[in-house]
Parts: sequence; C-alpha cells; structure tokens
Amino acid sequence: MSSSRLLNVNSGTCRESPNASQWGLGGLRPVTGEVSVIIPTHDRCASLIDTLRGLDRQSLPADRFEVIVGVDGSSDGTTEALSELAPRLPFRLRWAQIPAAGSGAARNAAARLASTELLVFLDDDQEASTELLAVHAARQREAAALVQGNYPTAAIYAHGGVALLYDRTLRGALSRMAAGRRPYLLWGGNFSVPRAVWDRVGGFDESFPRSQDTDFGLRVAATGIRIVMEPRALSWHRYVCPYPAFPRQMFEEGRSVVRLAKKHGLPEQLFLDTRLRAADRVLIAAWRRQPSVMRALGRLAVLSLRTADRLPLPPVQVTAARTVRRFYRLGGMASVSGNGASLEPTARPA
Repeated sequence: MSSSRLLNVNSGTCRESPNASQWGLGGLRPVTGEVSVIIPTHDRCASLIDTLRGLDRQSLPADRFEVIVGVDGSSDGTTEALSELAPRLPFRLRWAQIPAAGSGAARNAAARLASTELLVFLDDDQEASTELLAVHAARQREAAALVQGNYPTAAIYAHGGVALLYDRTLRGALSRMAAGRRPYLLWGGNFSVPRAVWDRVGGFDESFPRSQDTDFGLRVAATGIRIVMEPRALSWHRYVCPYPAFPRQMFEEGRSVVRLAKKHGLPEQLFLDTRLRAADRVLIAAWRRQPSVMRALGRLAVLSLRTADRLPLPPVQVTAARTVRRFYRLGGMASVSGNGASLEPTARPA
C-alpha cells in the first residue's frame, strides 16, 4: 500500500488508515512489561561504551530492561570491549555481530534477538537521561504507538556550522511533530515502538544507506498506528560530523530523497526543508551535465564553511552549512533522478 494514500501531504498530517485492521494492528493493546534497547554501531567503540555506561543510571530497574547492540562490521575492538564491560553492568547486555551492511541491518539483527514486547531504539552517540526508558515504557502503557524521543545536541558538541544546523533542523522537526505536523518523518536516534509493529512492517529497509528511519516512520504511519512526540523521553546527542563526511552524507541523503519519494508515492520536496526553487532545478541540471565541475564548486563551499567556523558567528556558520547541505543534497538527487520531471514542486512542505 502506497504511503501517499494514508498521508495528507499538503497539510502534513497523518490520518488513520481505514484498512489498518488488515495489518493485524487495529486492536493493538498497550505494551506492558520489560524493555529491549536496540543500539546499532559501526567503529565507534568509545562512543558506544559511553552510551552503555549512561544506561546504568536509569530510574527503570535494571532487571526490567536489556540492551542489544547491533555490531555492523566493526574492526575497532567493539566486541572485545563489550565482552569486558558486560559483567560490570547491572542490566543484561548482548550483541549481534554482522558483516558491514549499514545501520538498518544492524538494527534489524539486534531487534530480532529482543526478548520483550517493547523496543527502544537508541543511537550509539546518545547520553540517556535517567528517566529515558521509564518515560518510553510509561507512554507505551498508556497506548501503543511509535513514540519519538527528544535528543538535542549536547552543549559541548553544539559548535561549528554543521552541528548548529543539525540541532536547529532537529528541533524544528520535533516541534512540528509535537504539533501533529508531519509526524511520520521519524528521527531515529531515540524512539520506541511495540515489537508487534516492528515485526509487521518488516523492520528497517536495509537497502537504504541513509534515511532508513524516515522510511520506517512512513511504513508505520501506513498501518494506522499513532506517532507521537514525547519531549520527556530525553537524551543528549554527542553529535560529531567531520568536514569530509558532511558532503558525502548529504549526497547520500539526496539519493535517499528520490528513493523515498518513489517508494512511497510522495513528492520529493516533502523530505526537504523548503520547496524546490528554480535555482535548485538549475543546480540539479548542472550536476547531471558537469558533475566534476559541481564537485569542485562543492569543495569551495566546504572551504567557505571551514572559514565561517573560524569566525565564529553562528548565523554565518549556519548559512554556510545550509549551503553545503543543499548543494550536495541536490547532487545526490540528480544522480538518481531520471528526466527530472518529478523534481517539479507539487506540494509545499509544512
């Protein structure tokens, strides 16, 4: 079933599917009992260990939750560190080791090992508040839902144009979600979902290099399950994105925009921050005709971002980072779009 049949893209709201019962989820009961925390990781051993140590301070009793790590082909001693740490933690720690296949595959491998009916997905760079798991569990006891948690950038990491832009984008998206606008655009660093829902939609689409969380949120929305924002389900994001990684990530994000739109029958610009402008279509055409020239221009844009970060003036830094993000997203879109017809704006994002 196409997600576009269940989403009002002009208003940016979800409505319950009249056919939700066909998924076997129409009468899904509140989830009670224990919690499984699912954490994907790839070659970020130190950050992962910090995240795990933060979970030993939860107000939820340690005998009521387990943690399962999906180790995505790590070669930095992650499994050895987990073996050493596990006996010293108050909660049960397990892990699934897979060949490098992406965070979606790592999440799926870990979730398949879960022994509980509630899955809390957490990234390996999150610092959990003491109430994080208790709040997720309480919301799921009230009514089964996909519960989006809140994870602002930790203050010590909120510097540099890329981090500032990321934090502003996240806060804006979560504010819209809290207001009931575009709640299906999930942010995957901190959320919970009943195991039955994860099973029914088939977990994460492992073919997406990025934006698996957005795809997952759209498929959950298509079942008619409520998606809610819970600001008290709080963690802090230790966000780090080196300059060389940012353009690559944004290029892959652009590719994912086109794939998401095609898969779900939705306009591409729904997954962008603003509507596509005439200048954007010119840049997309230029990426198709002269990709080497555009990459050279992109390197100049990244250099401008580095320069802005040396000032530092947050408005200038954010503008420079936004320019790089837009430039490479459009490049990614151009690399997988066909004749460009689908790039015409059809609906204004909320």
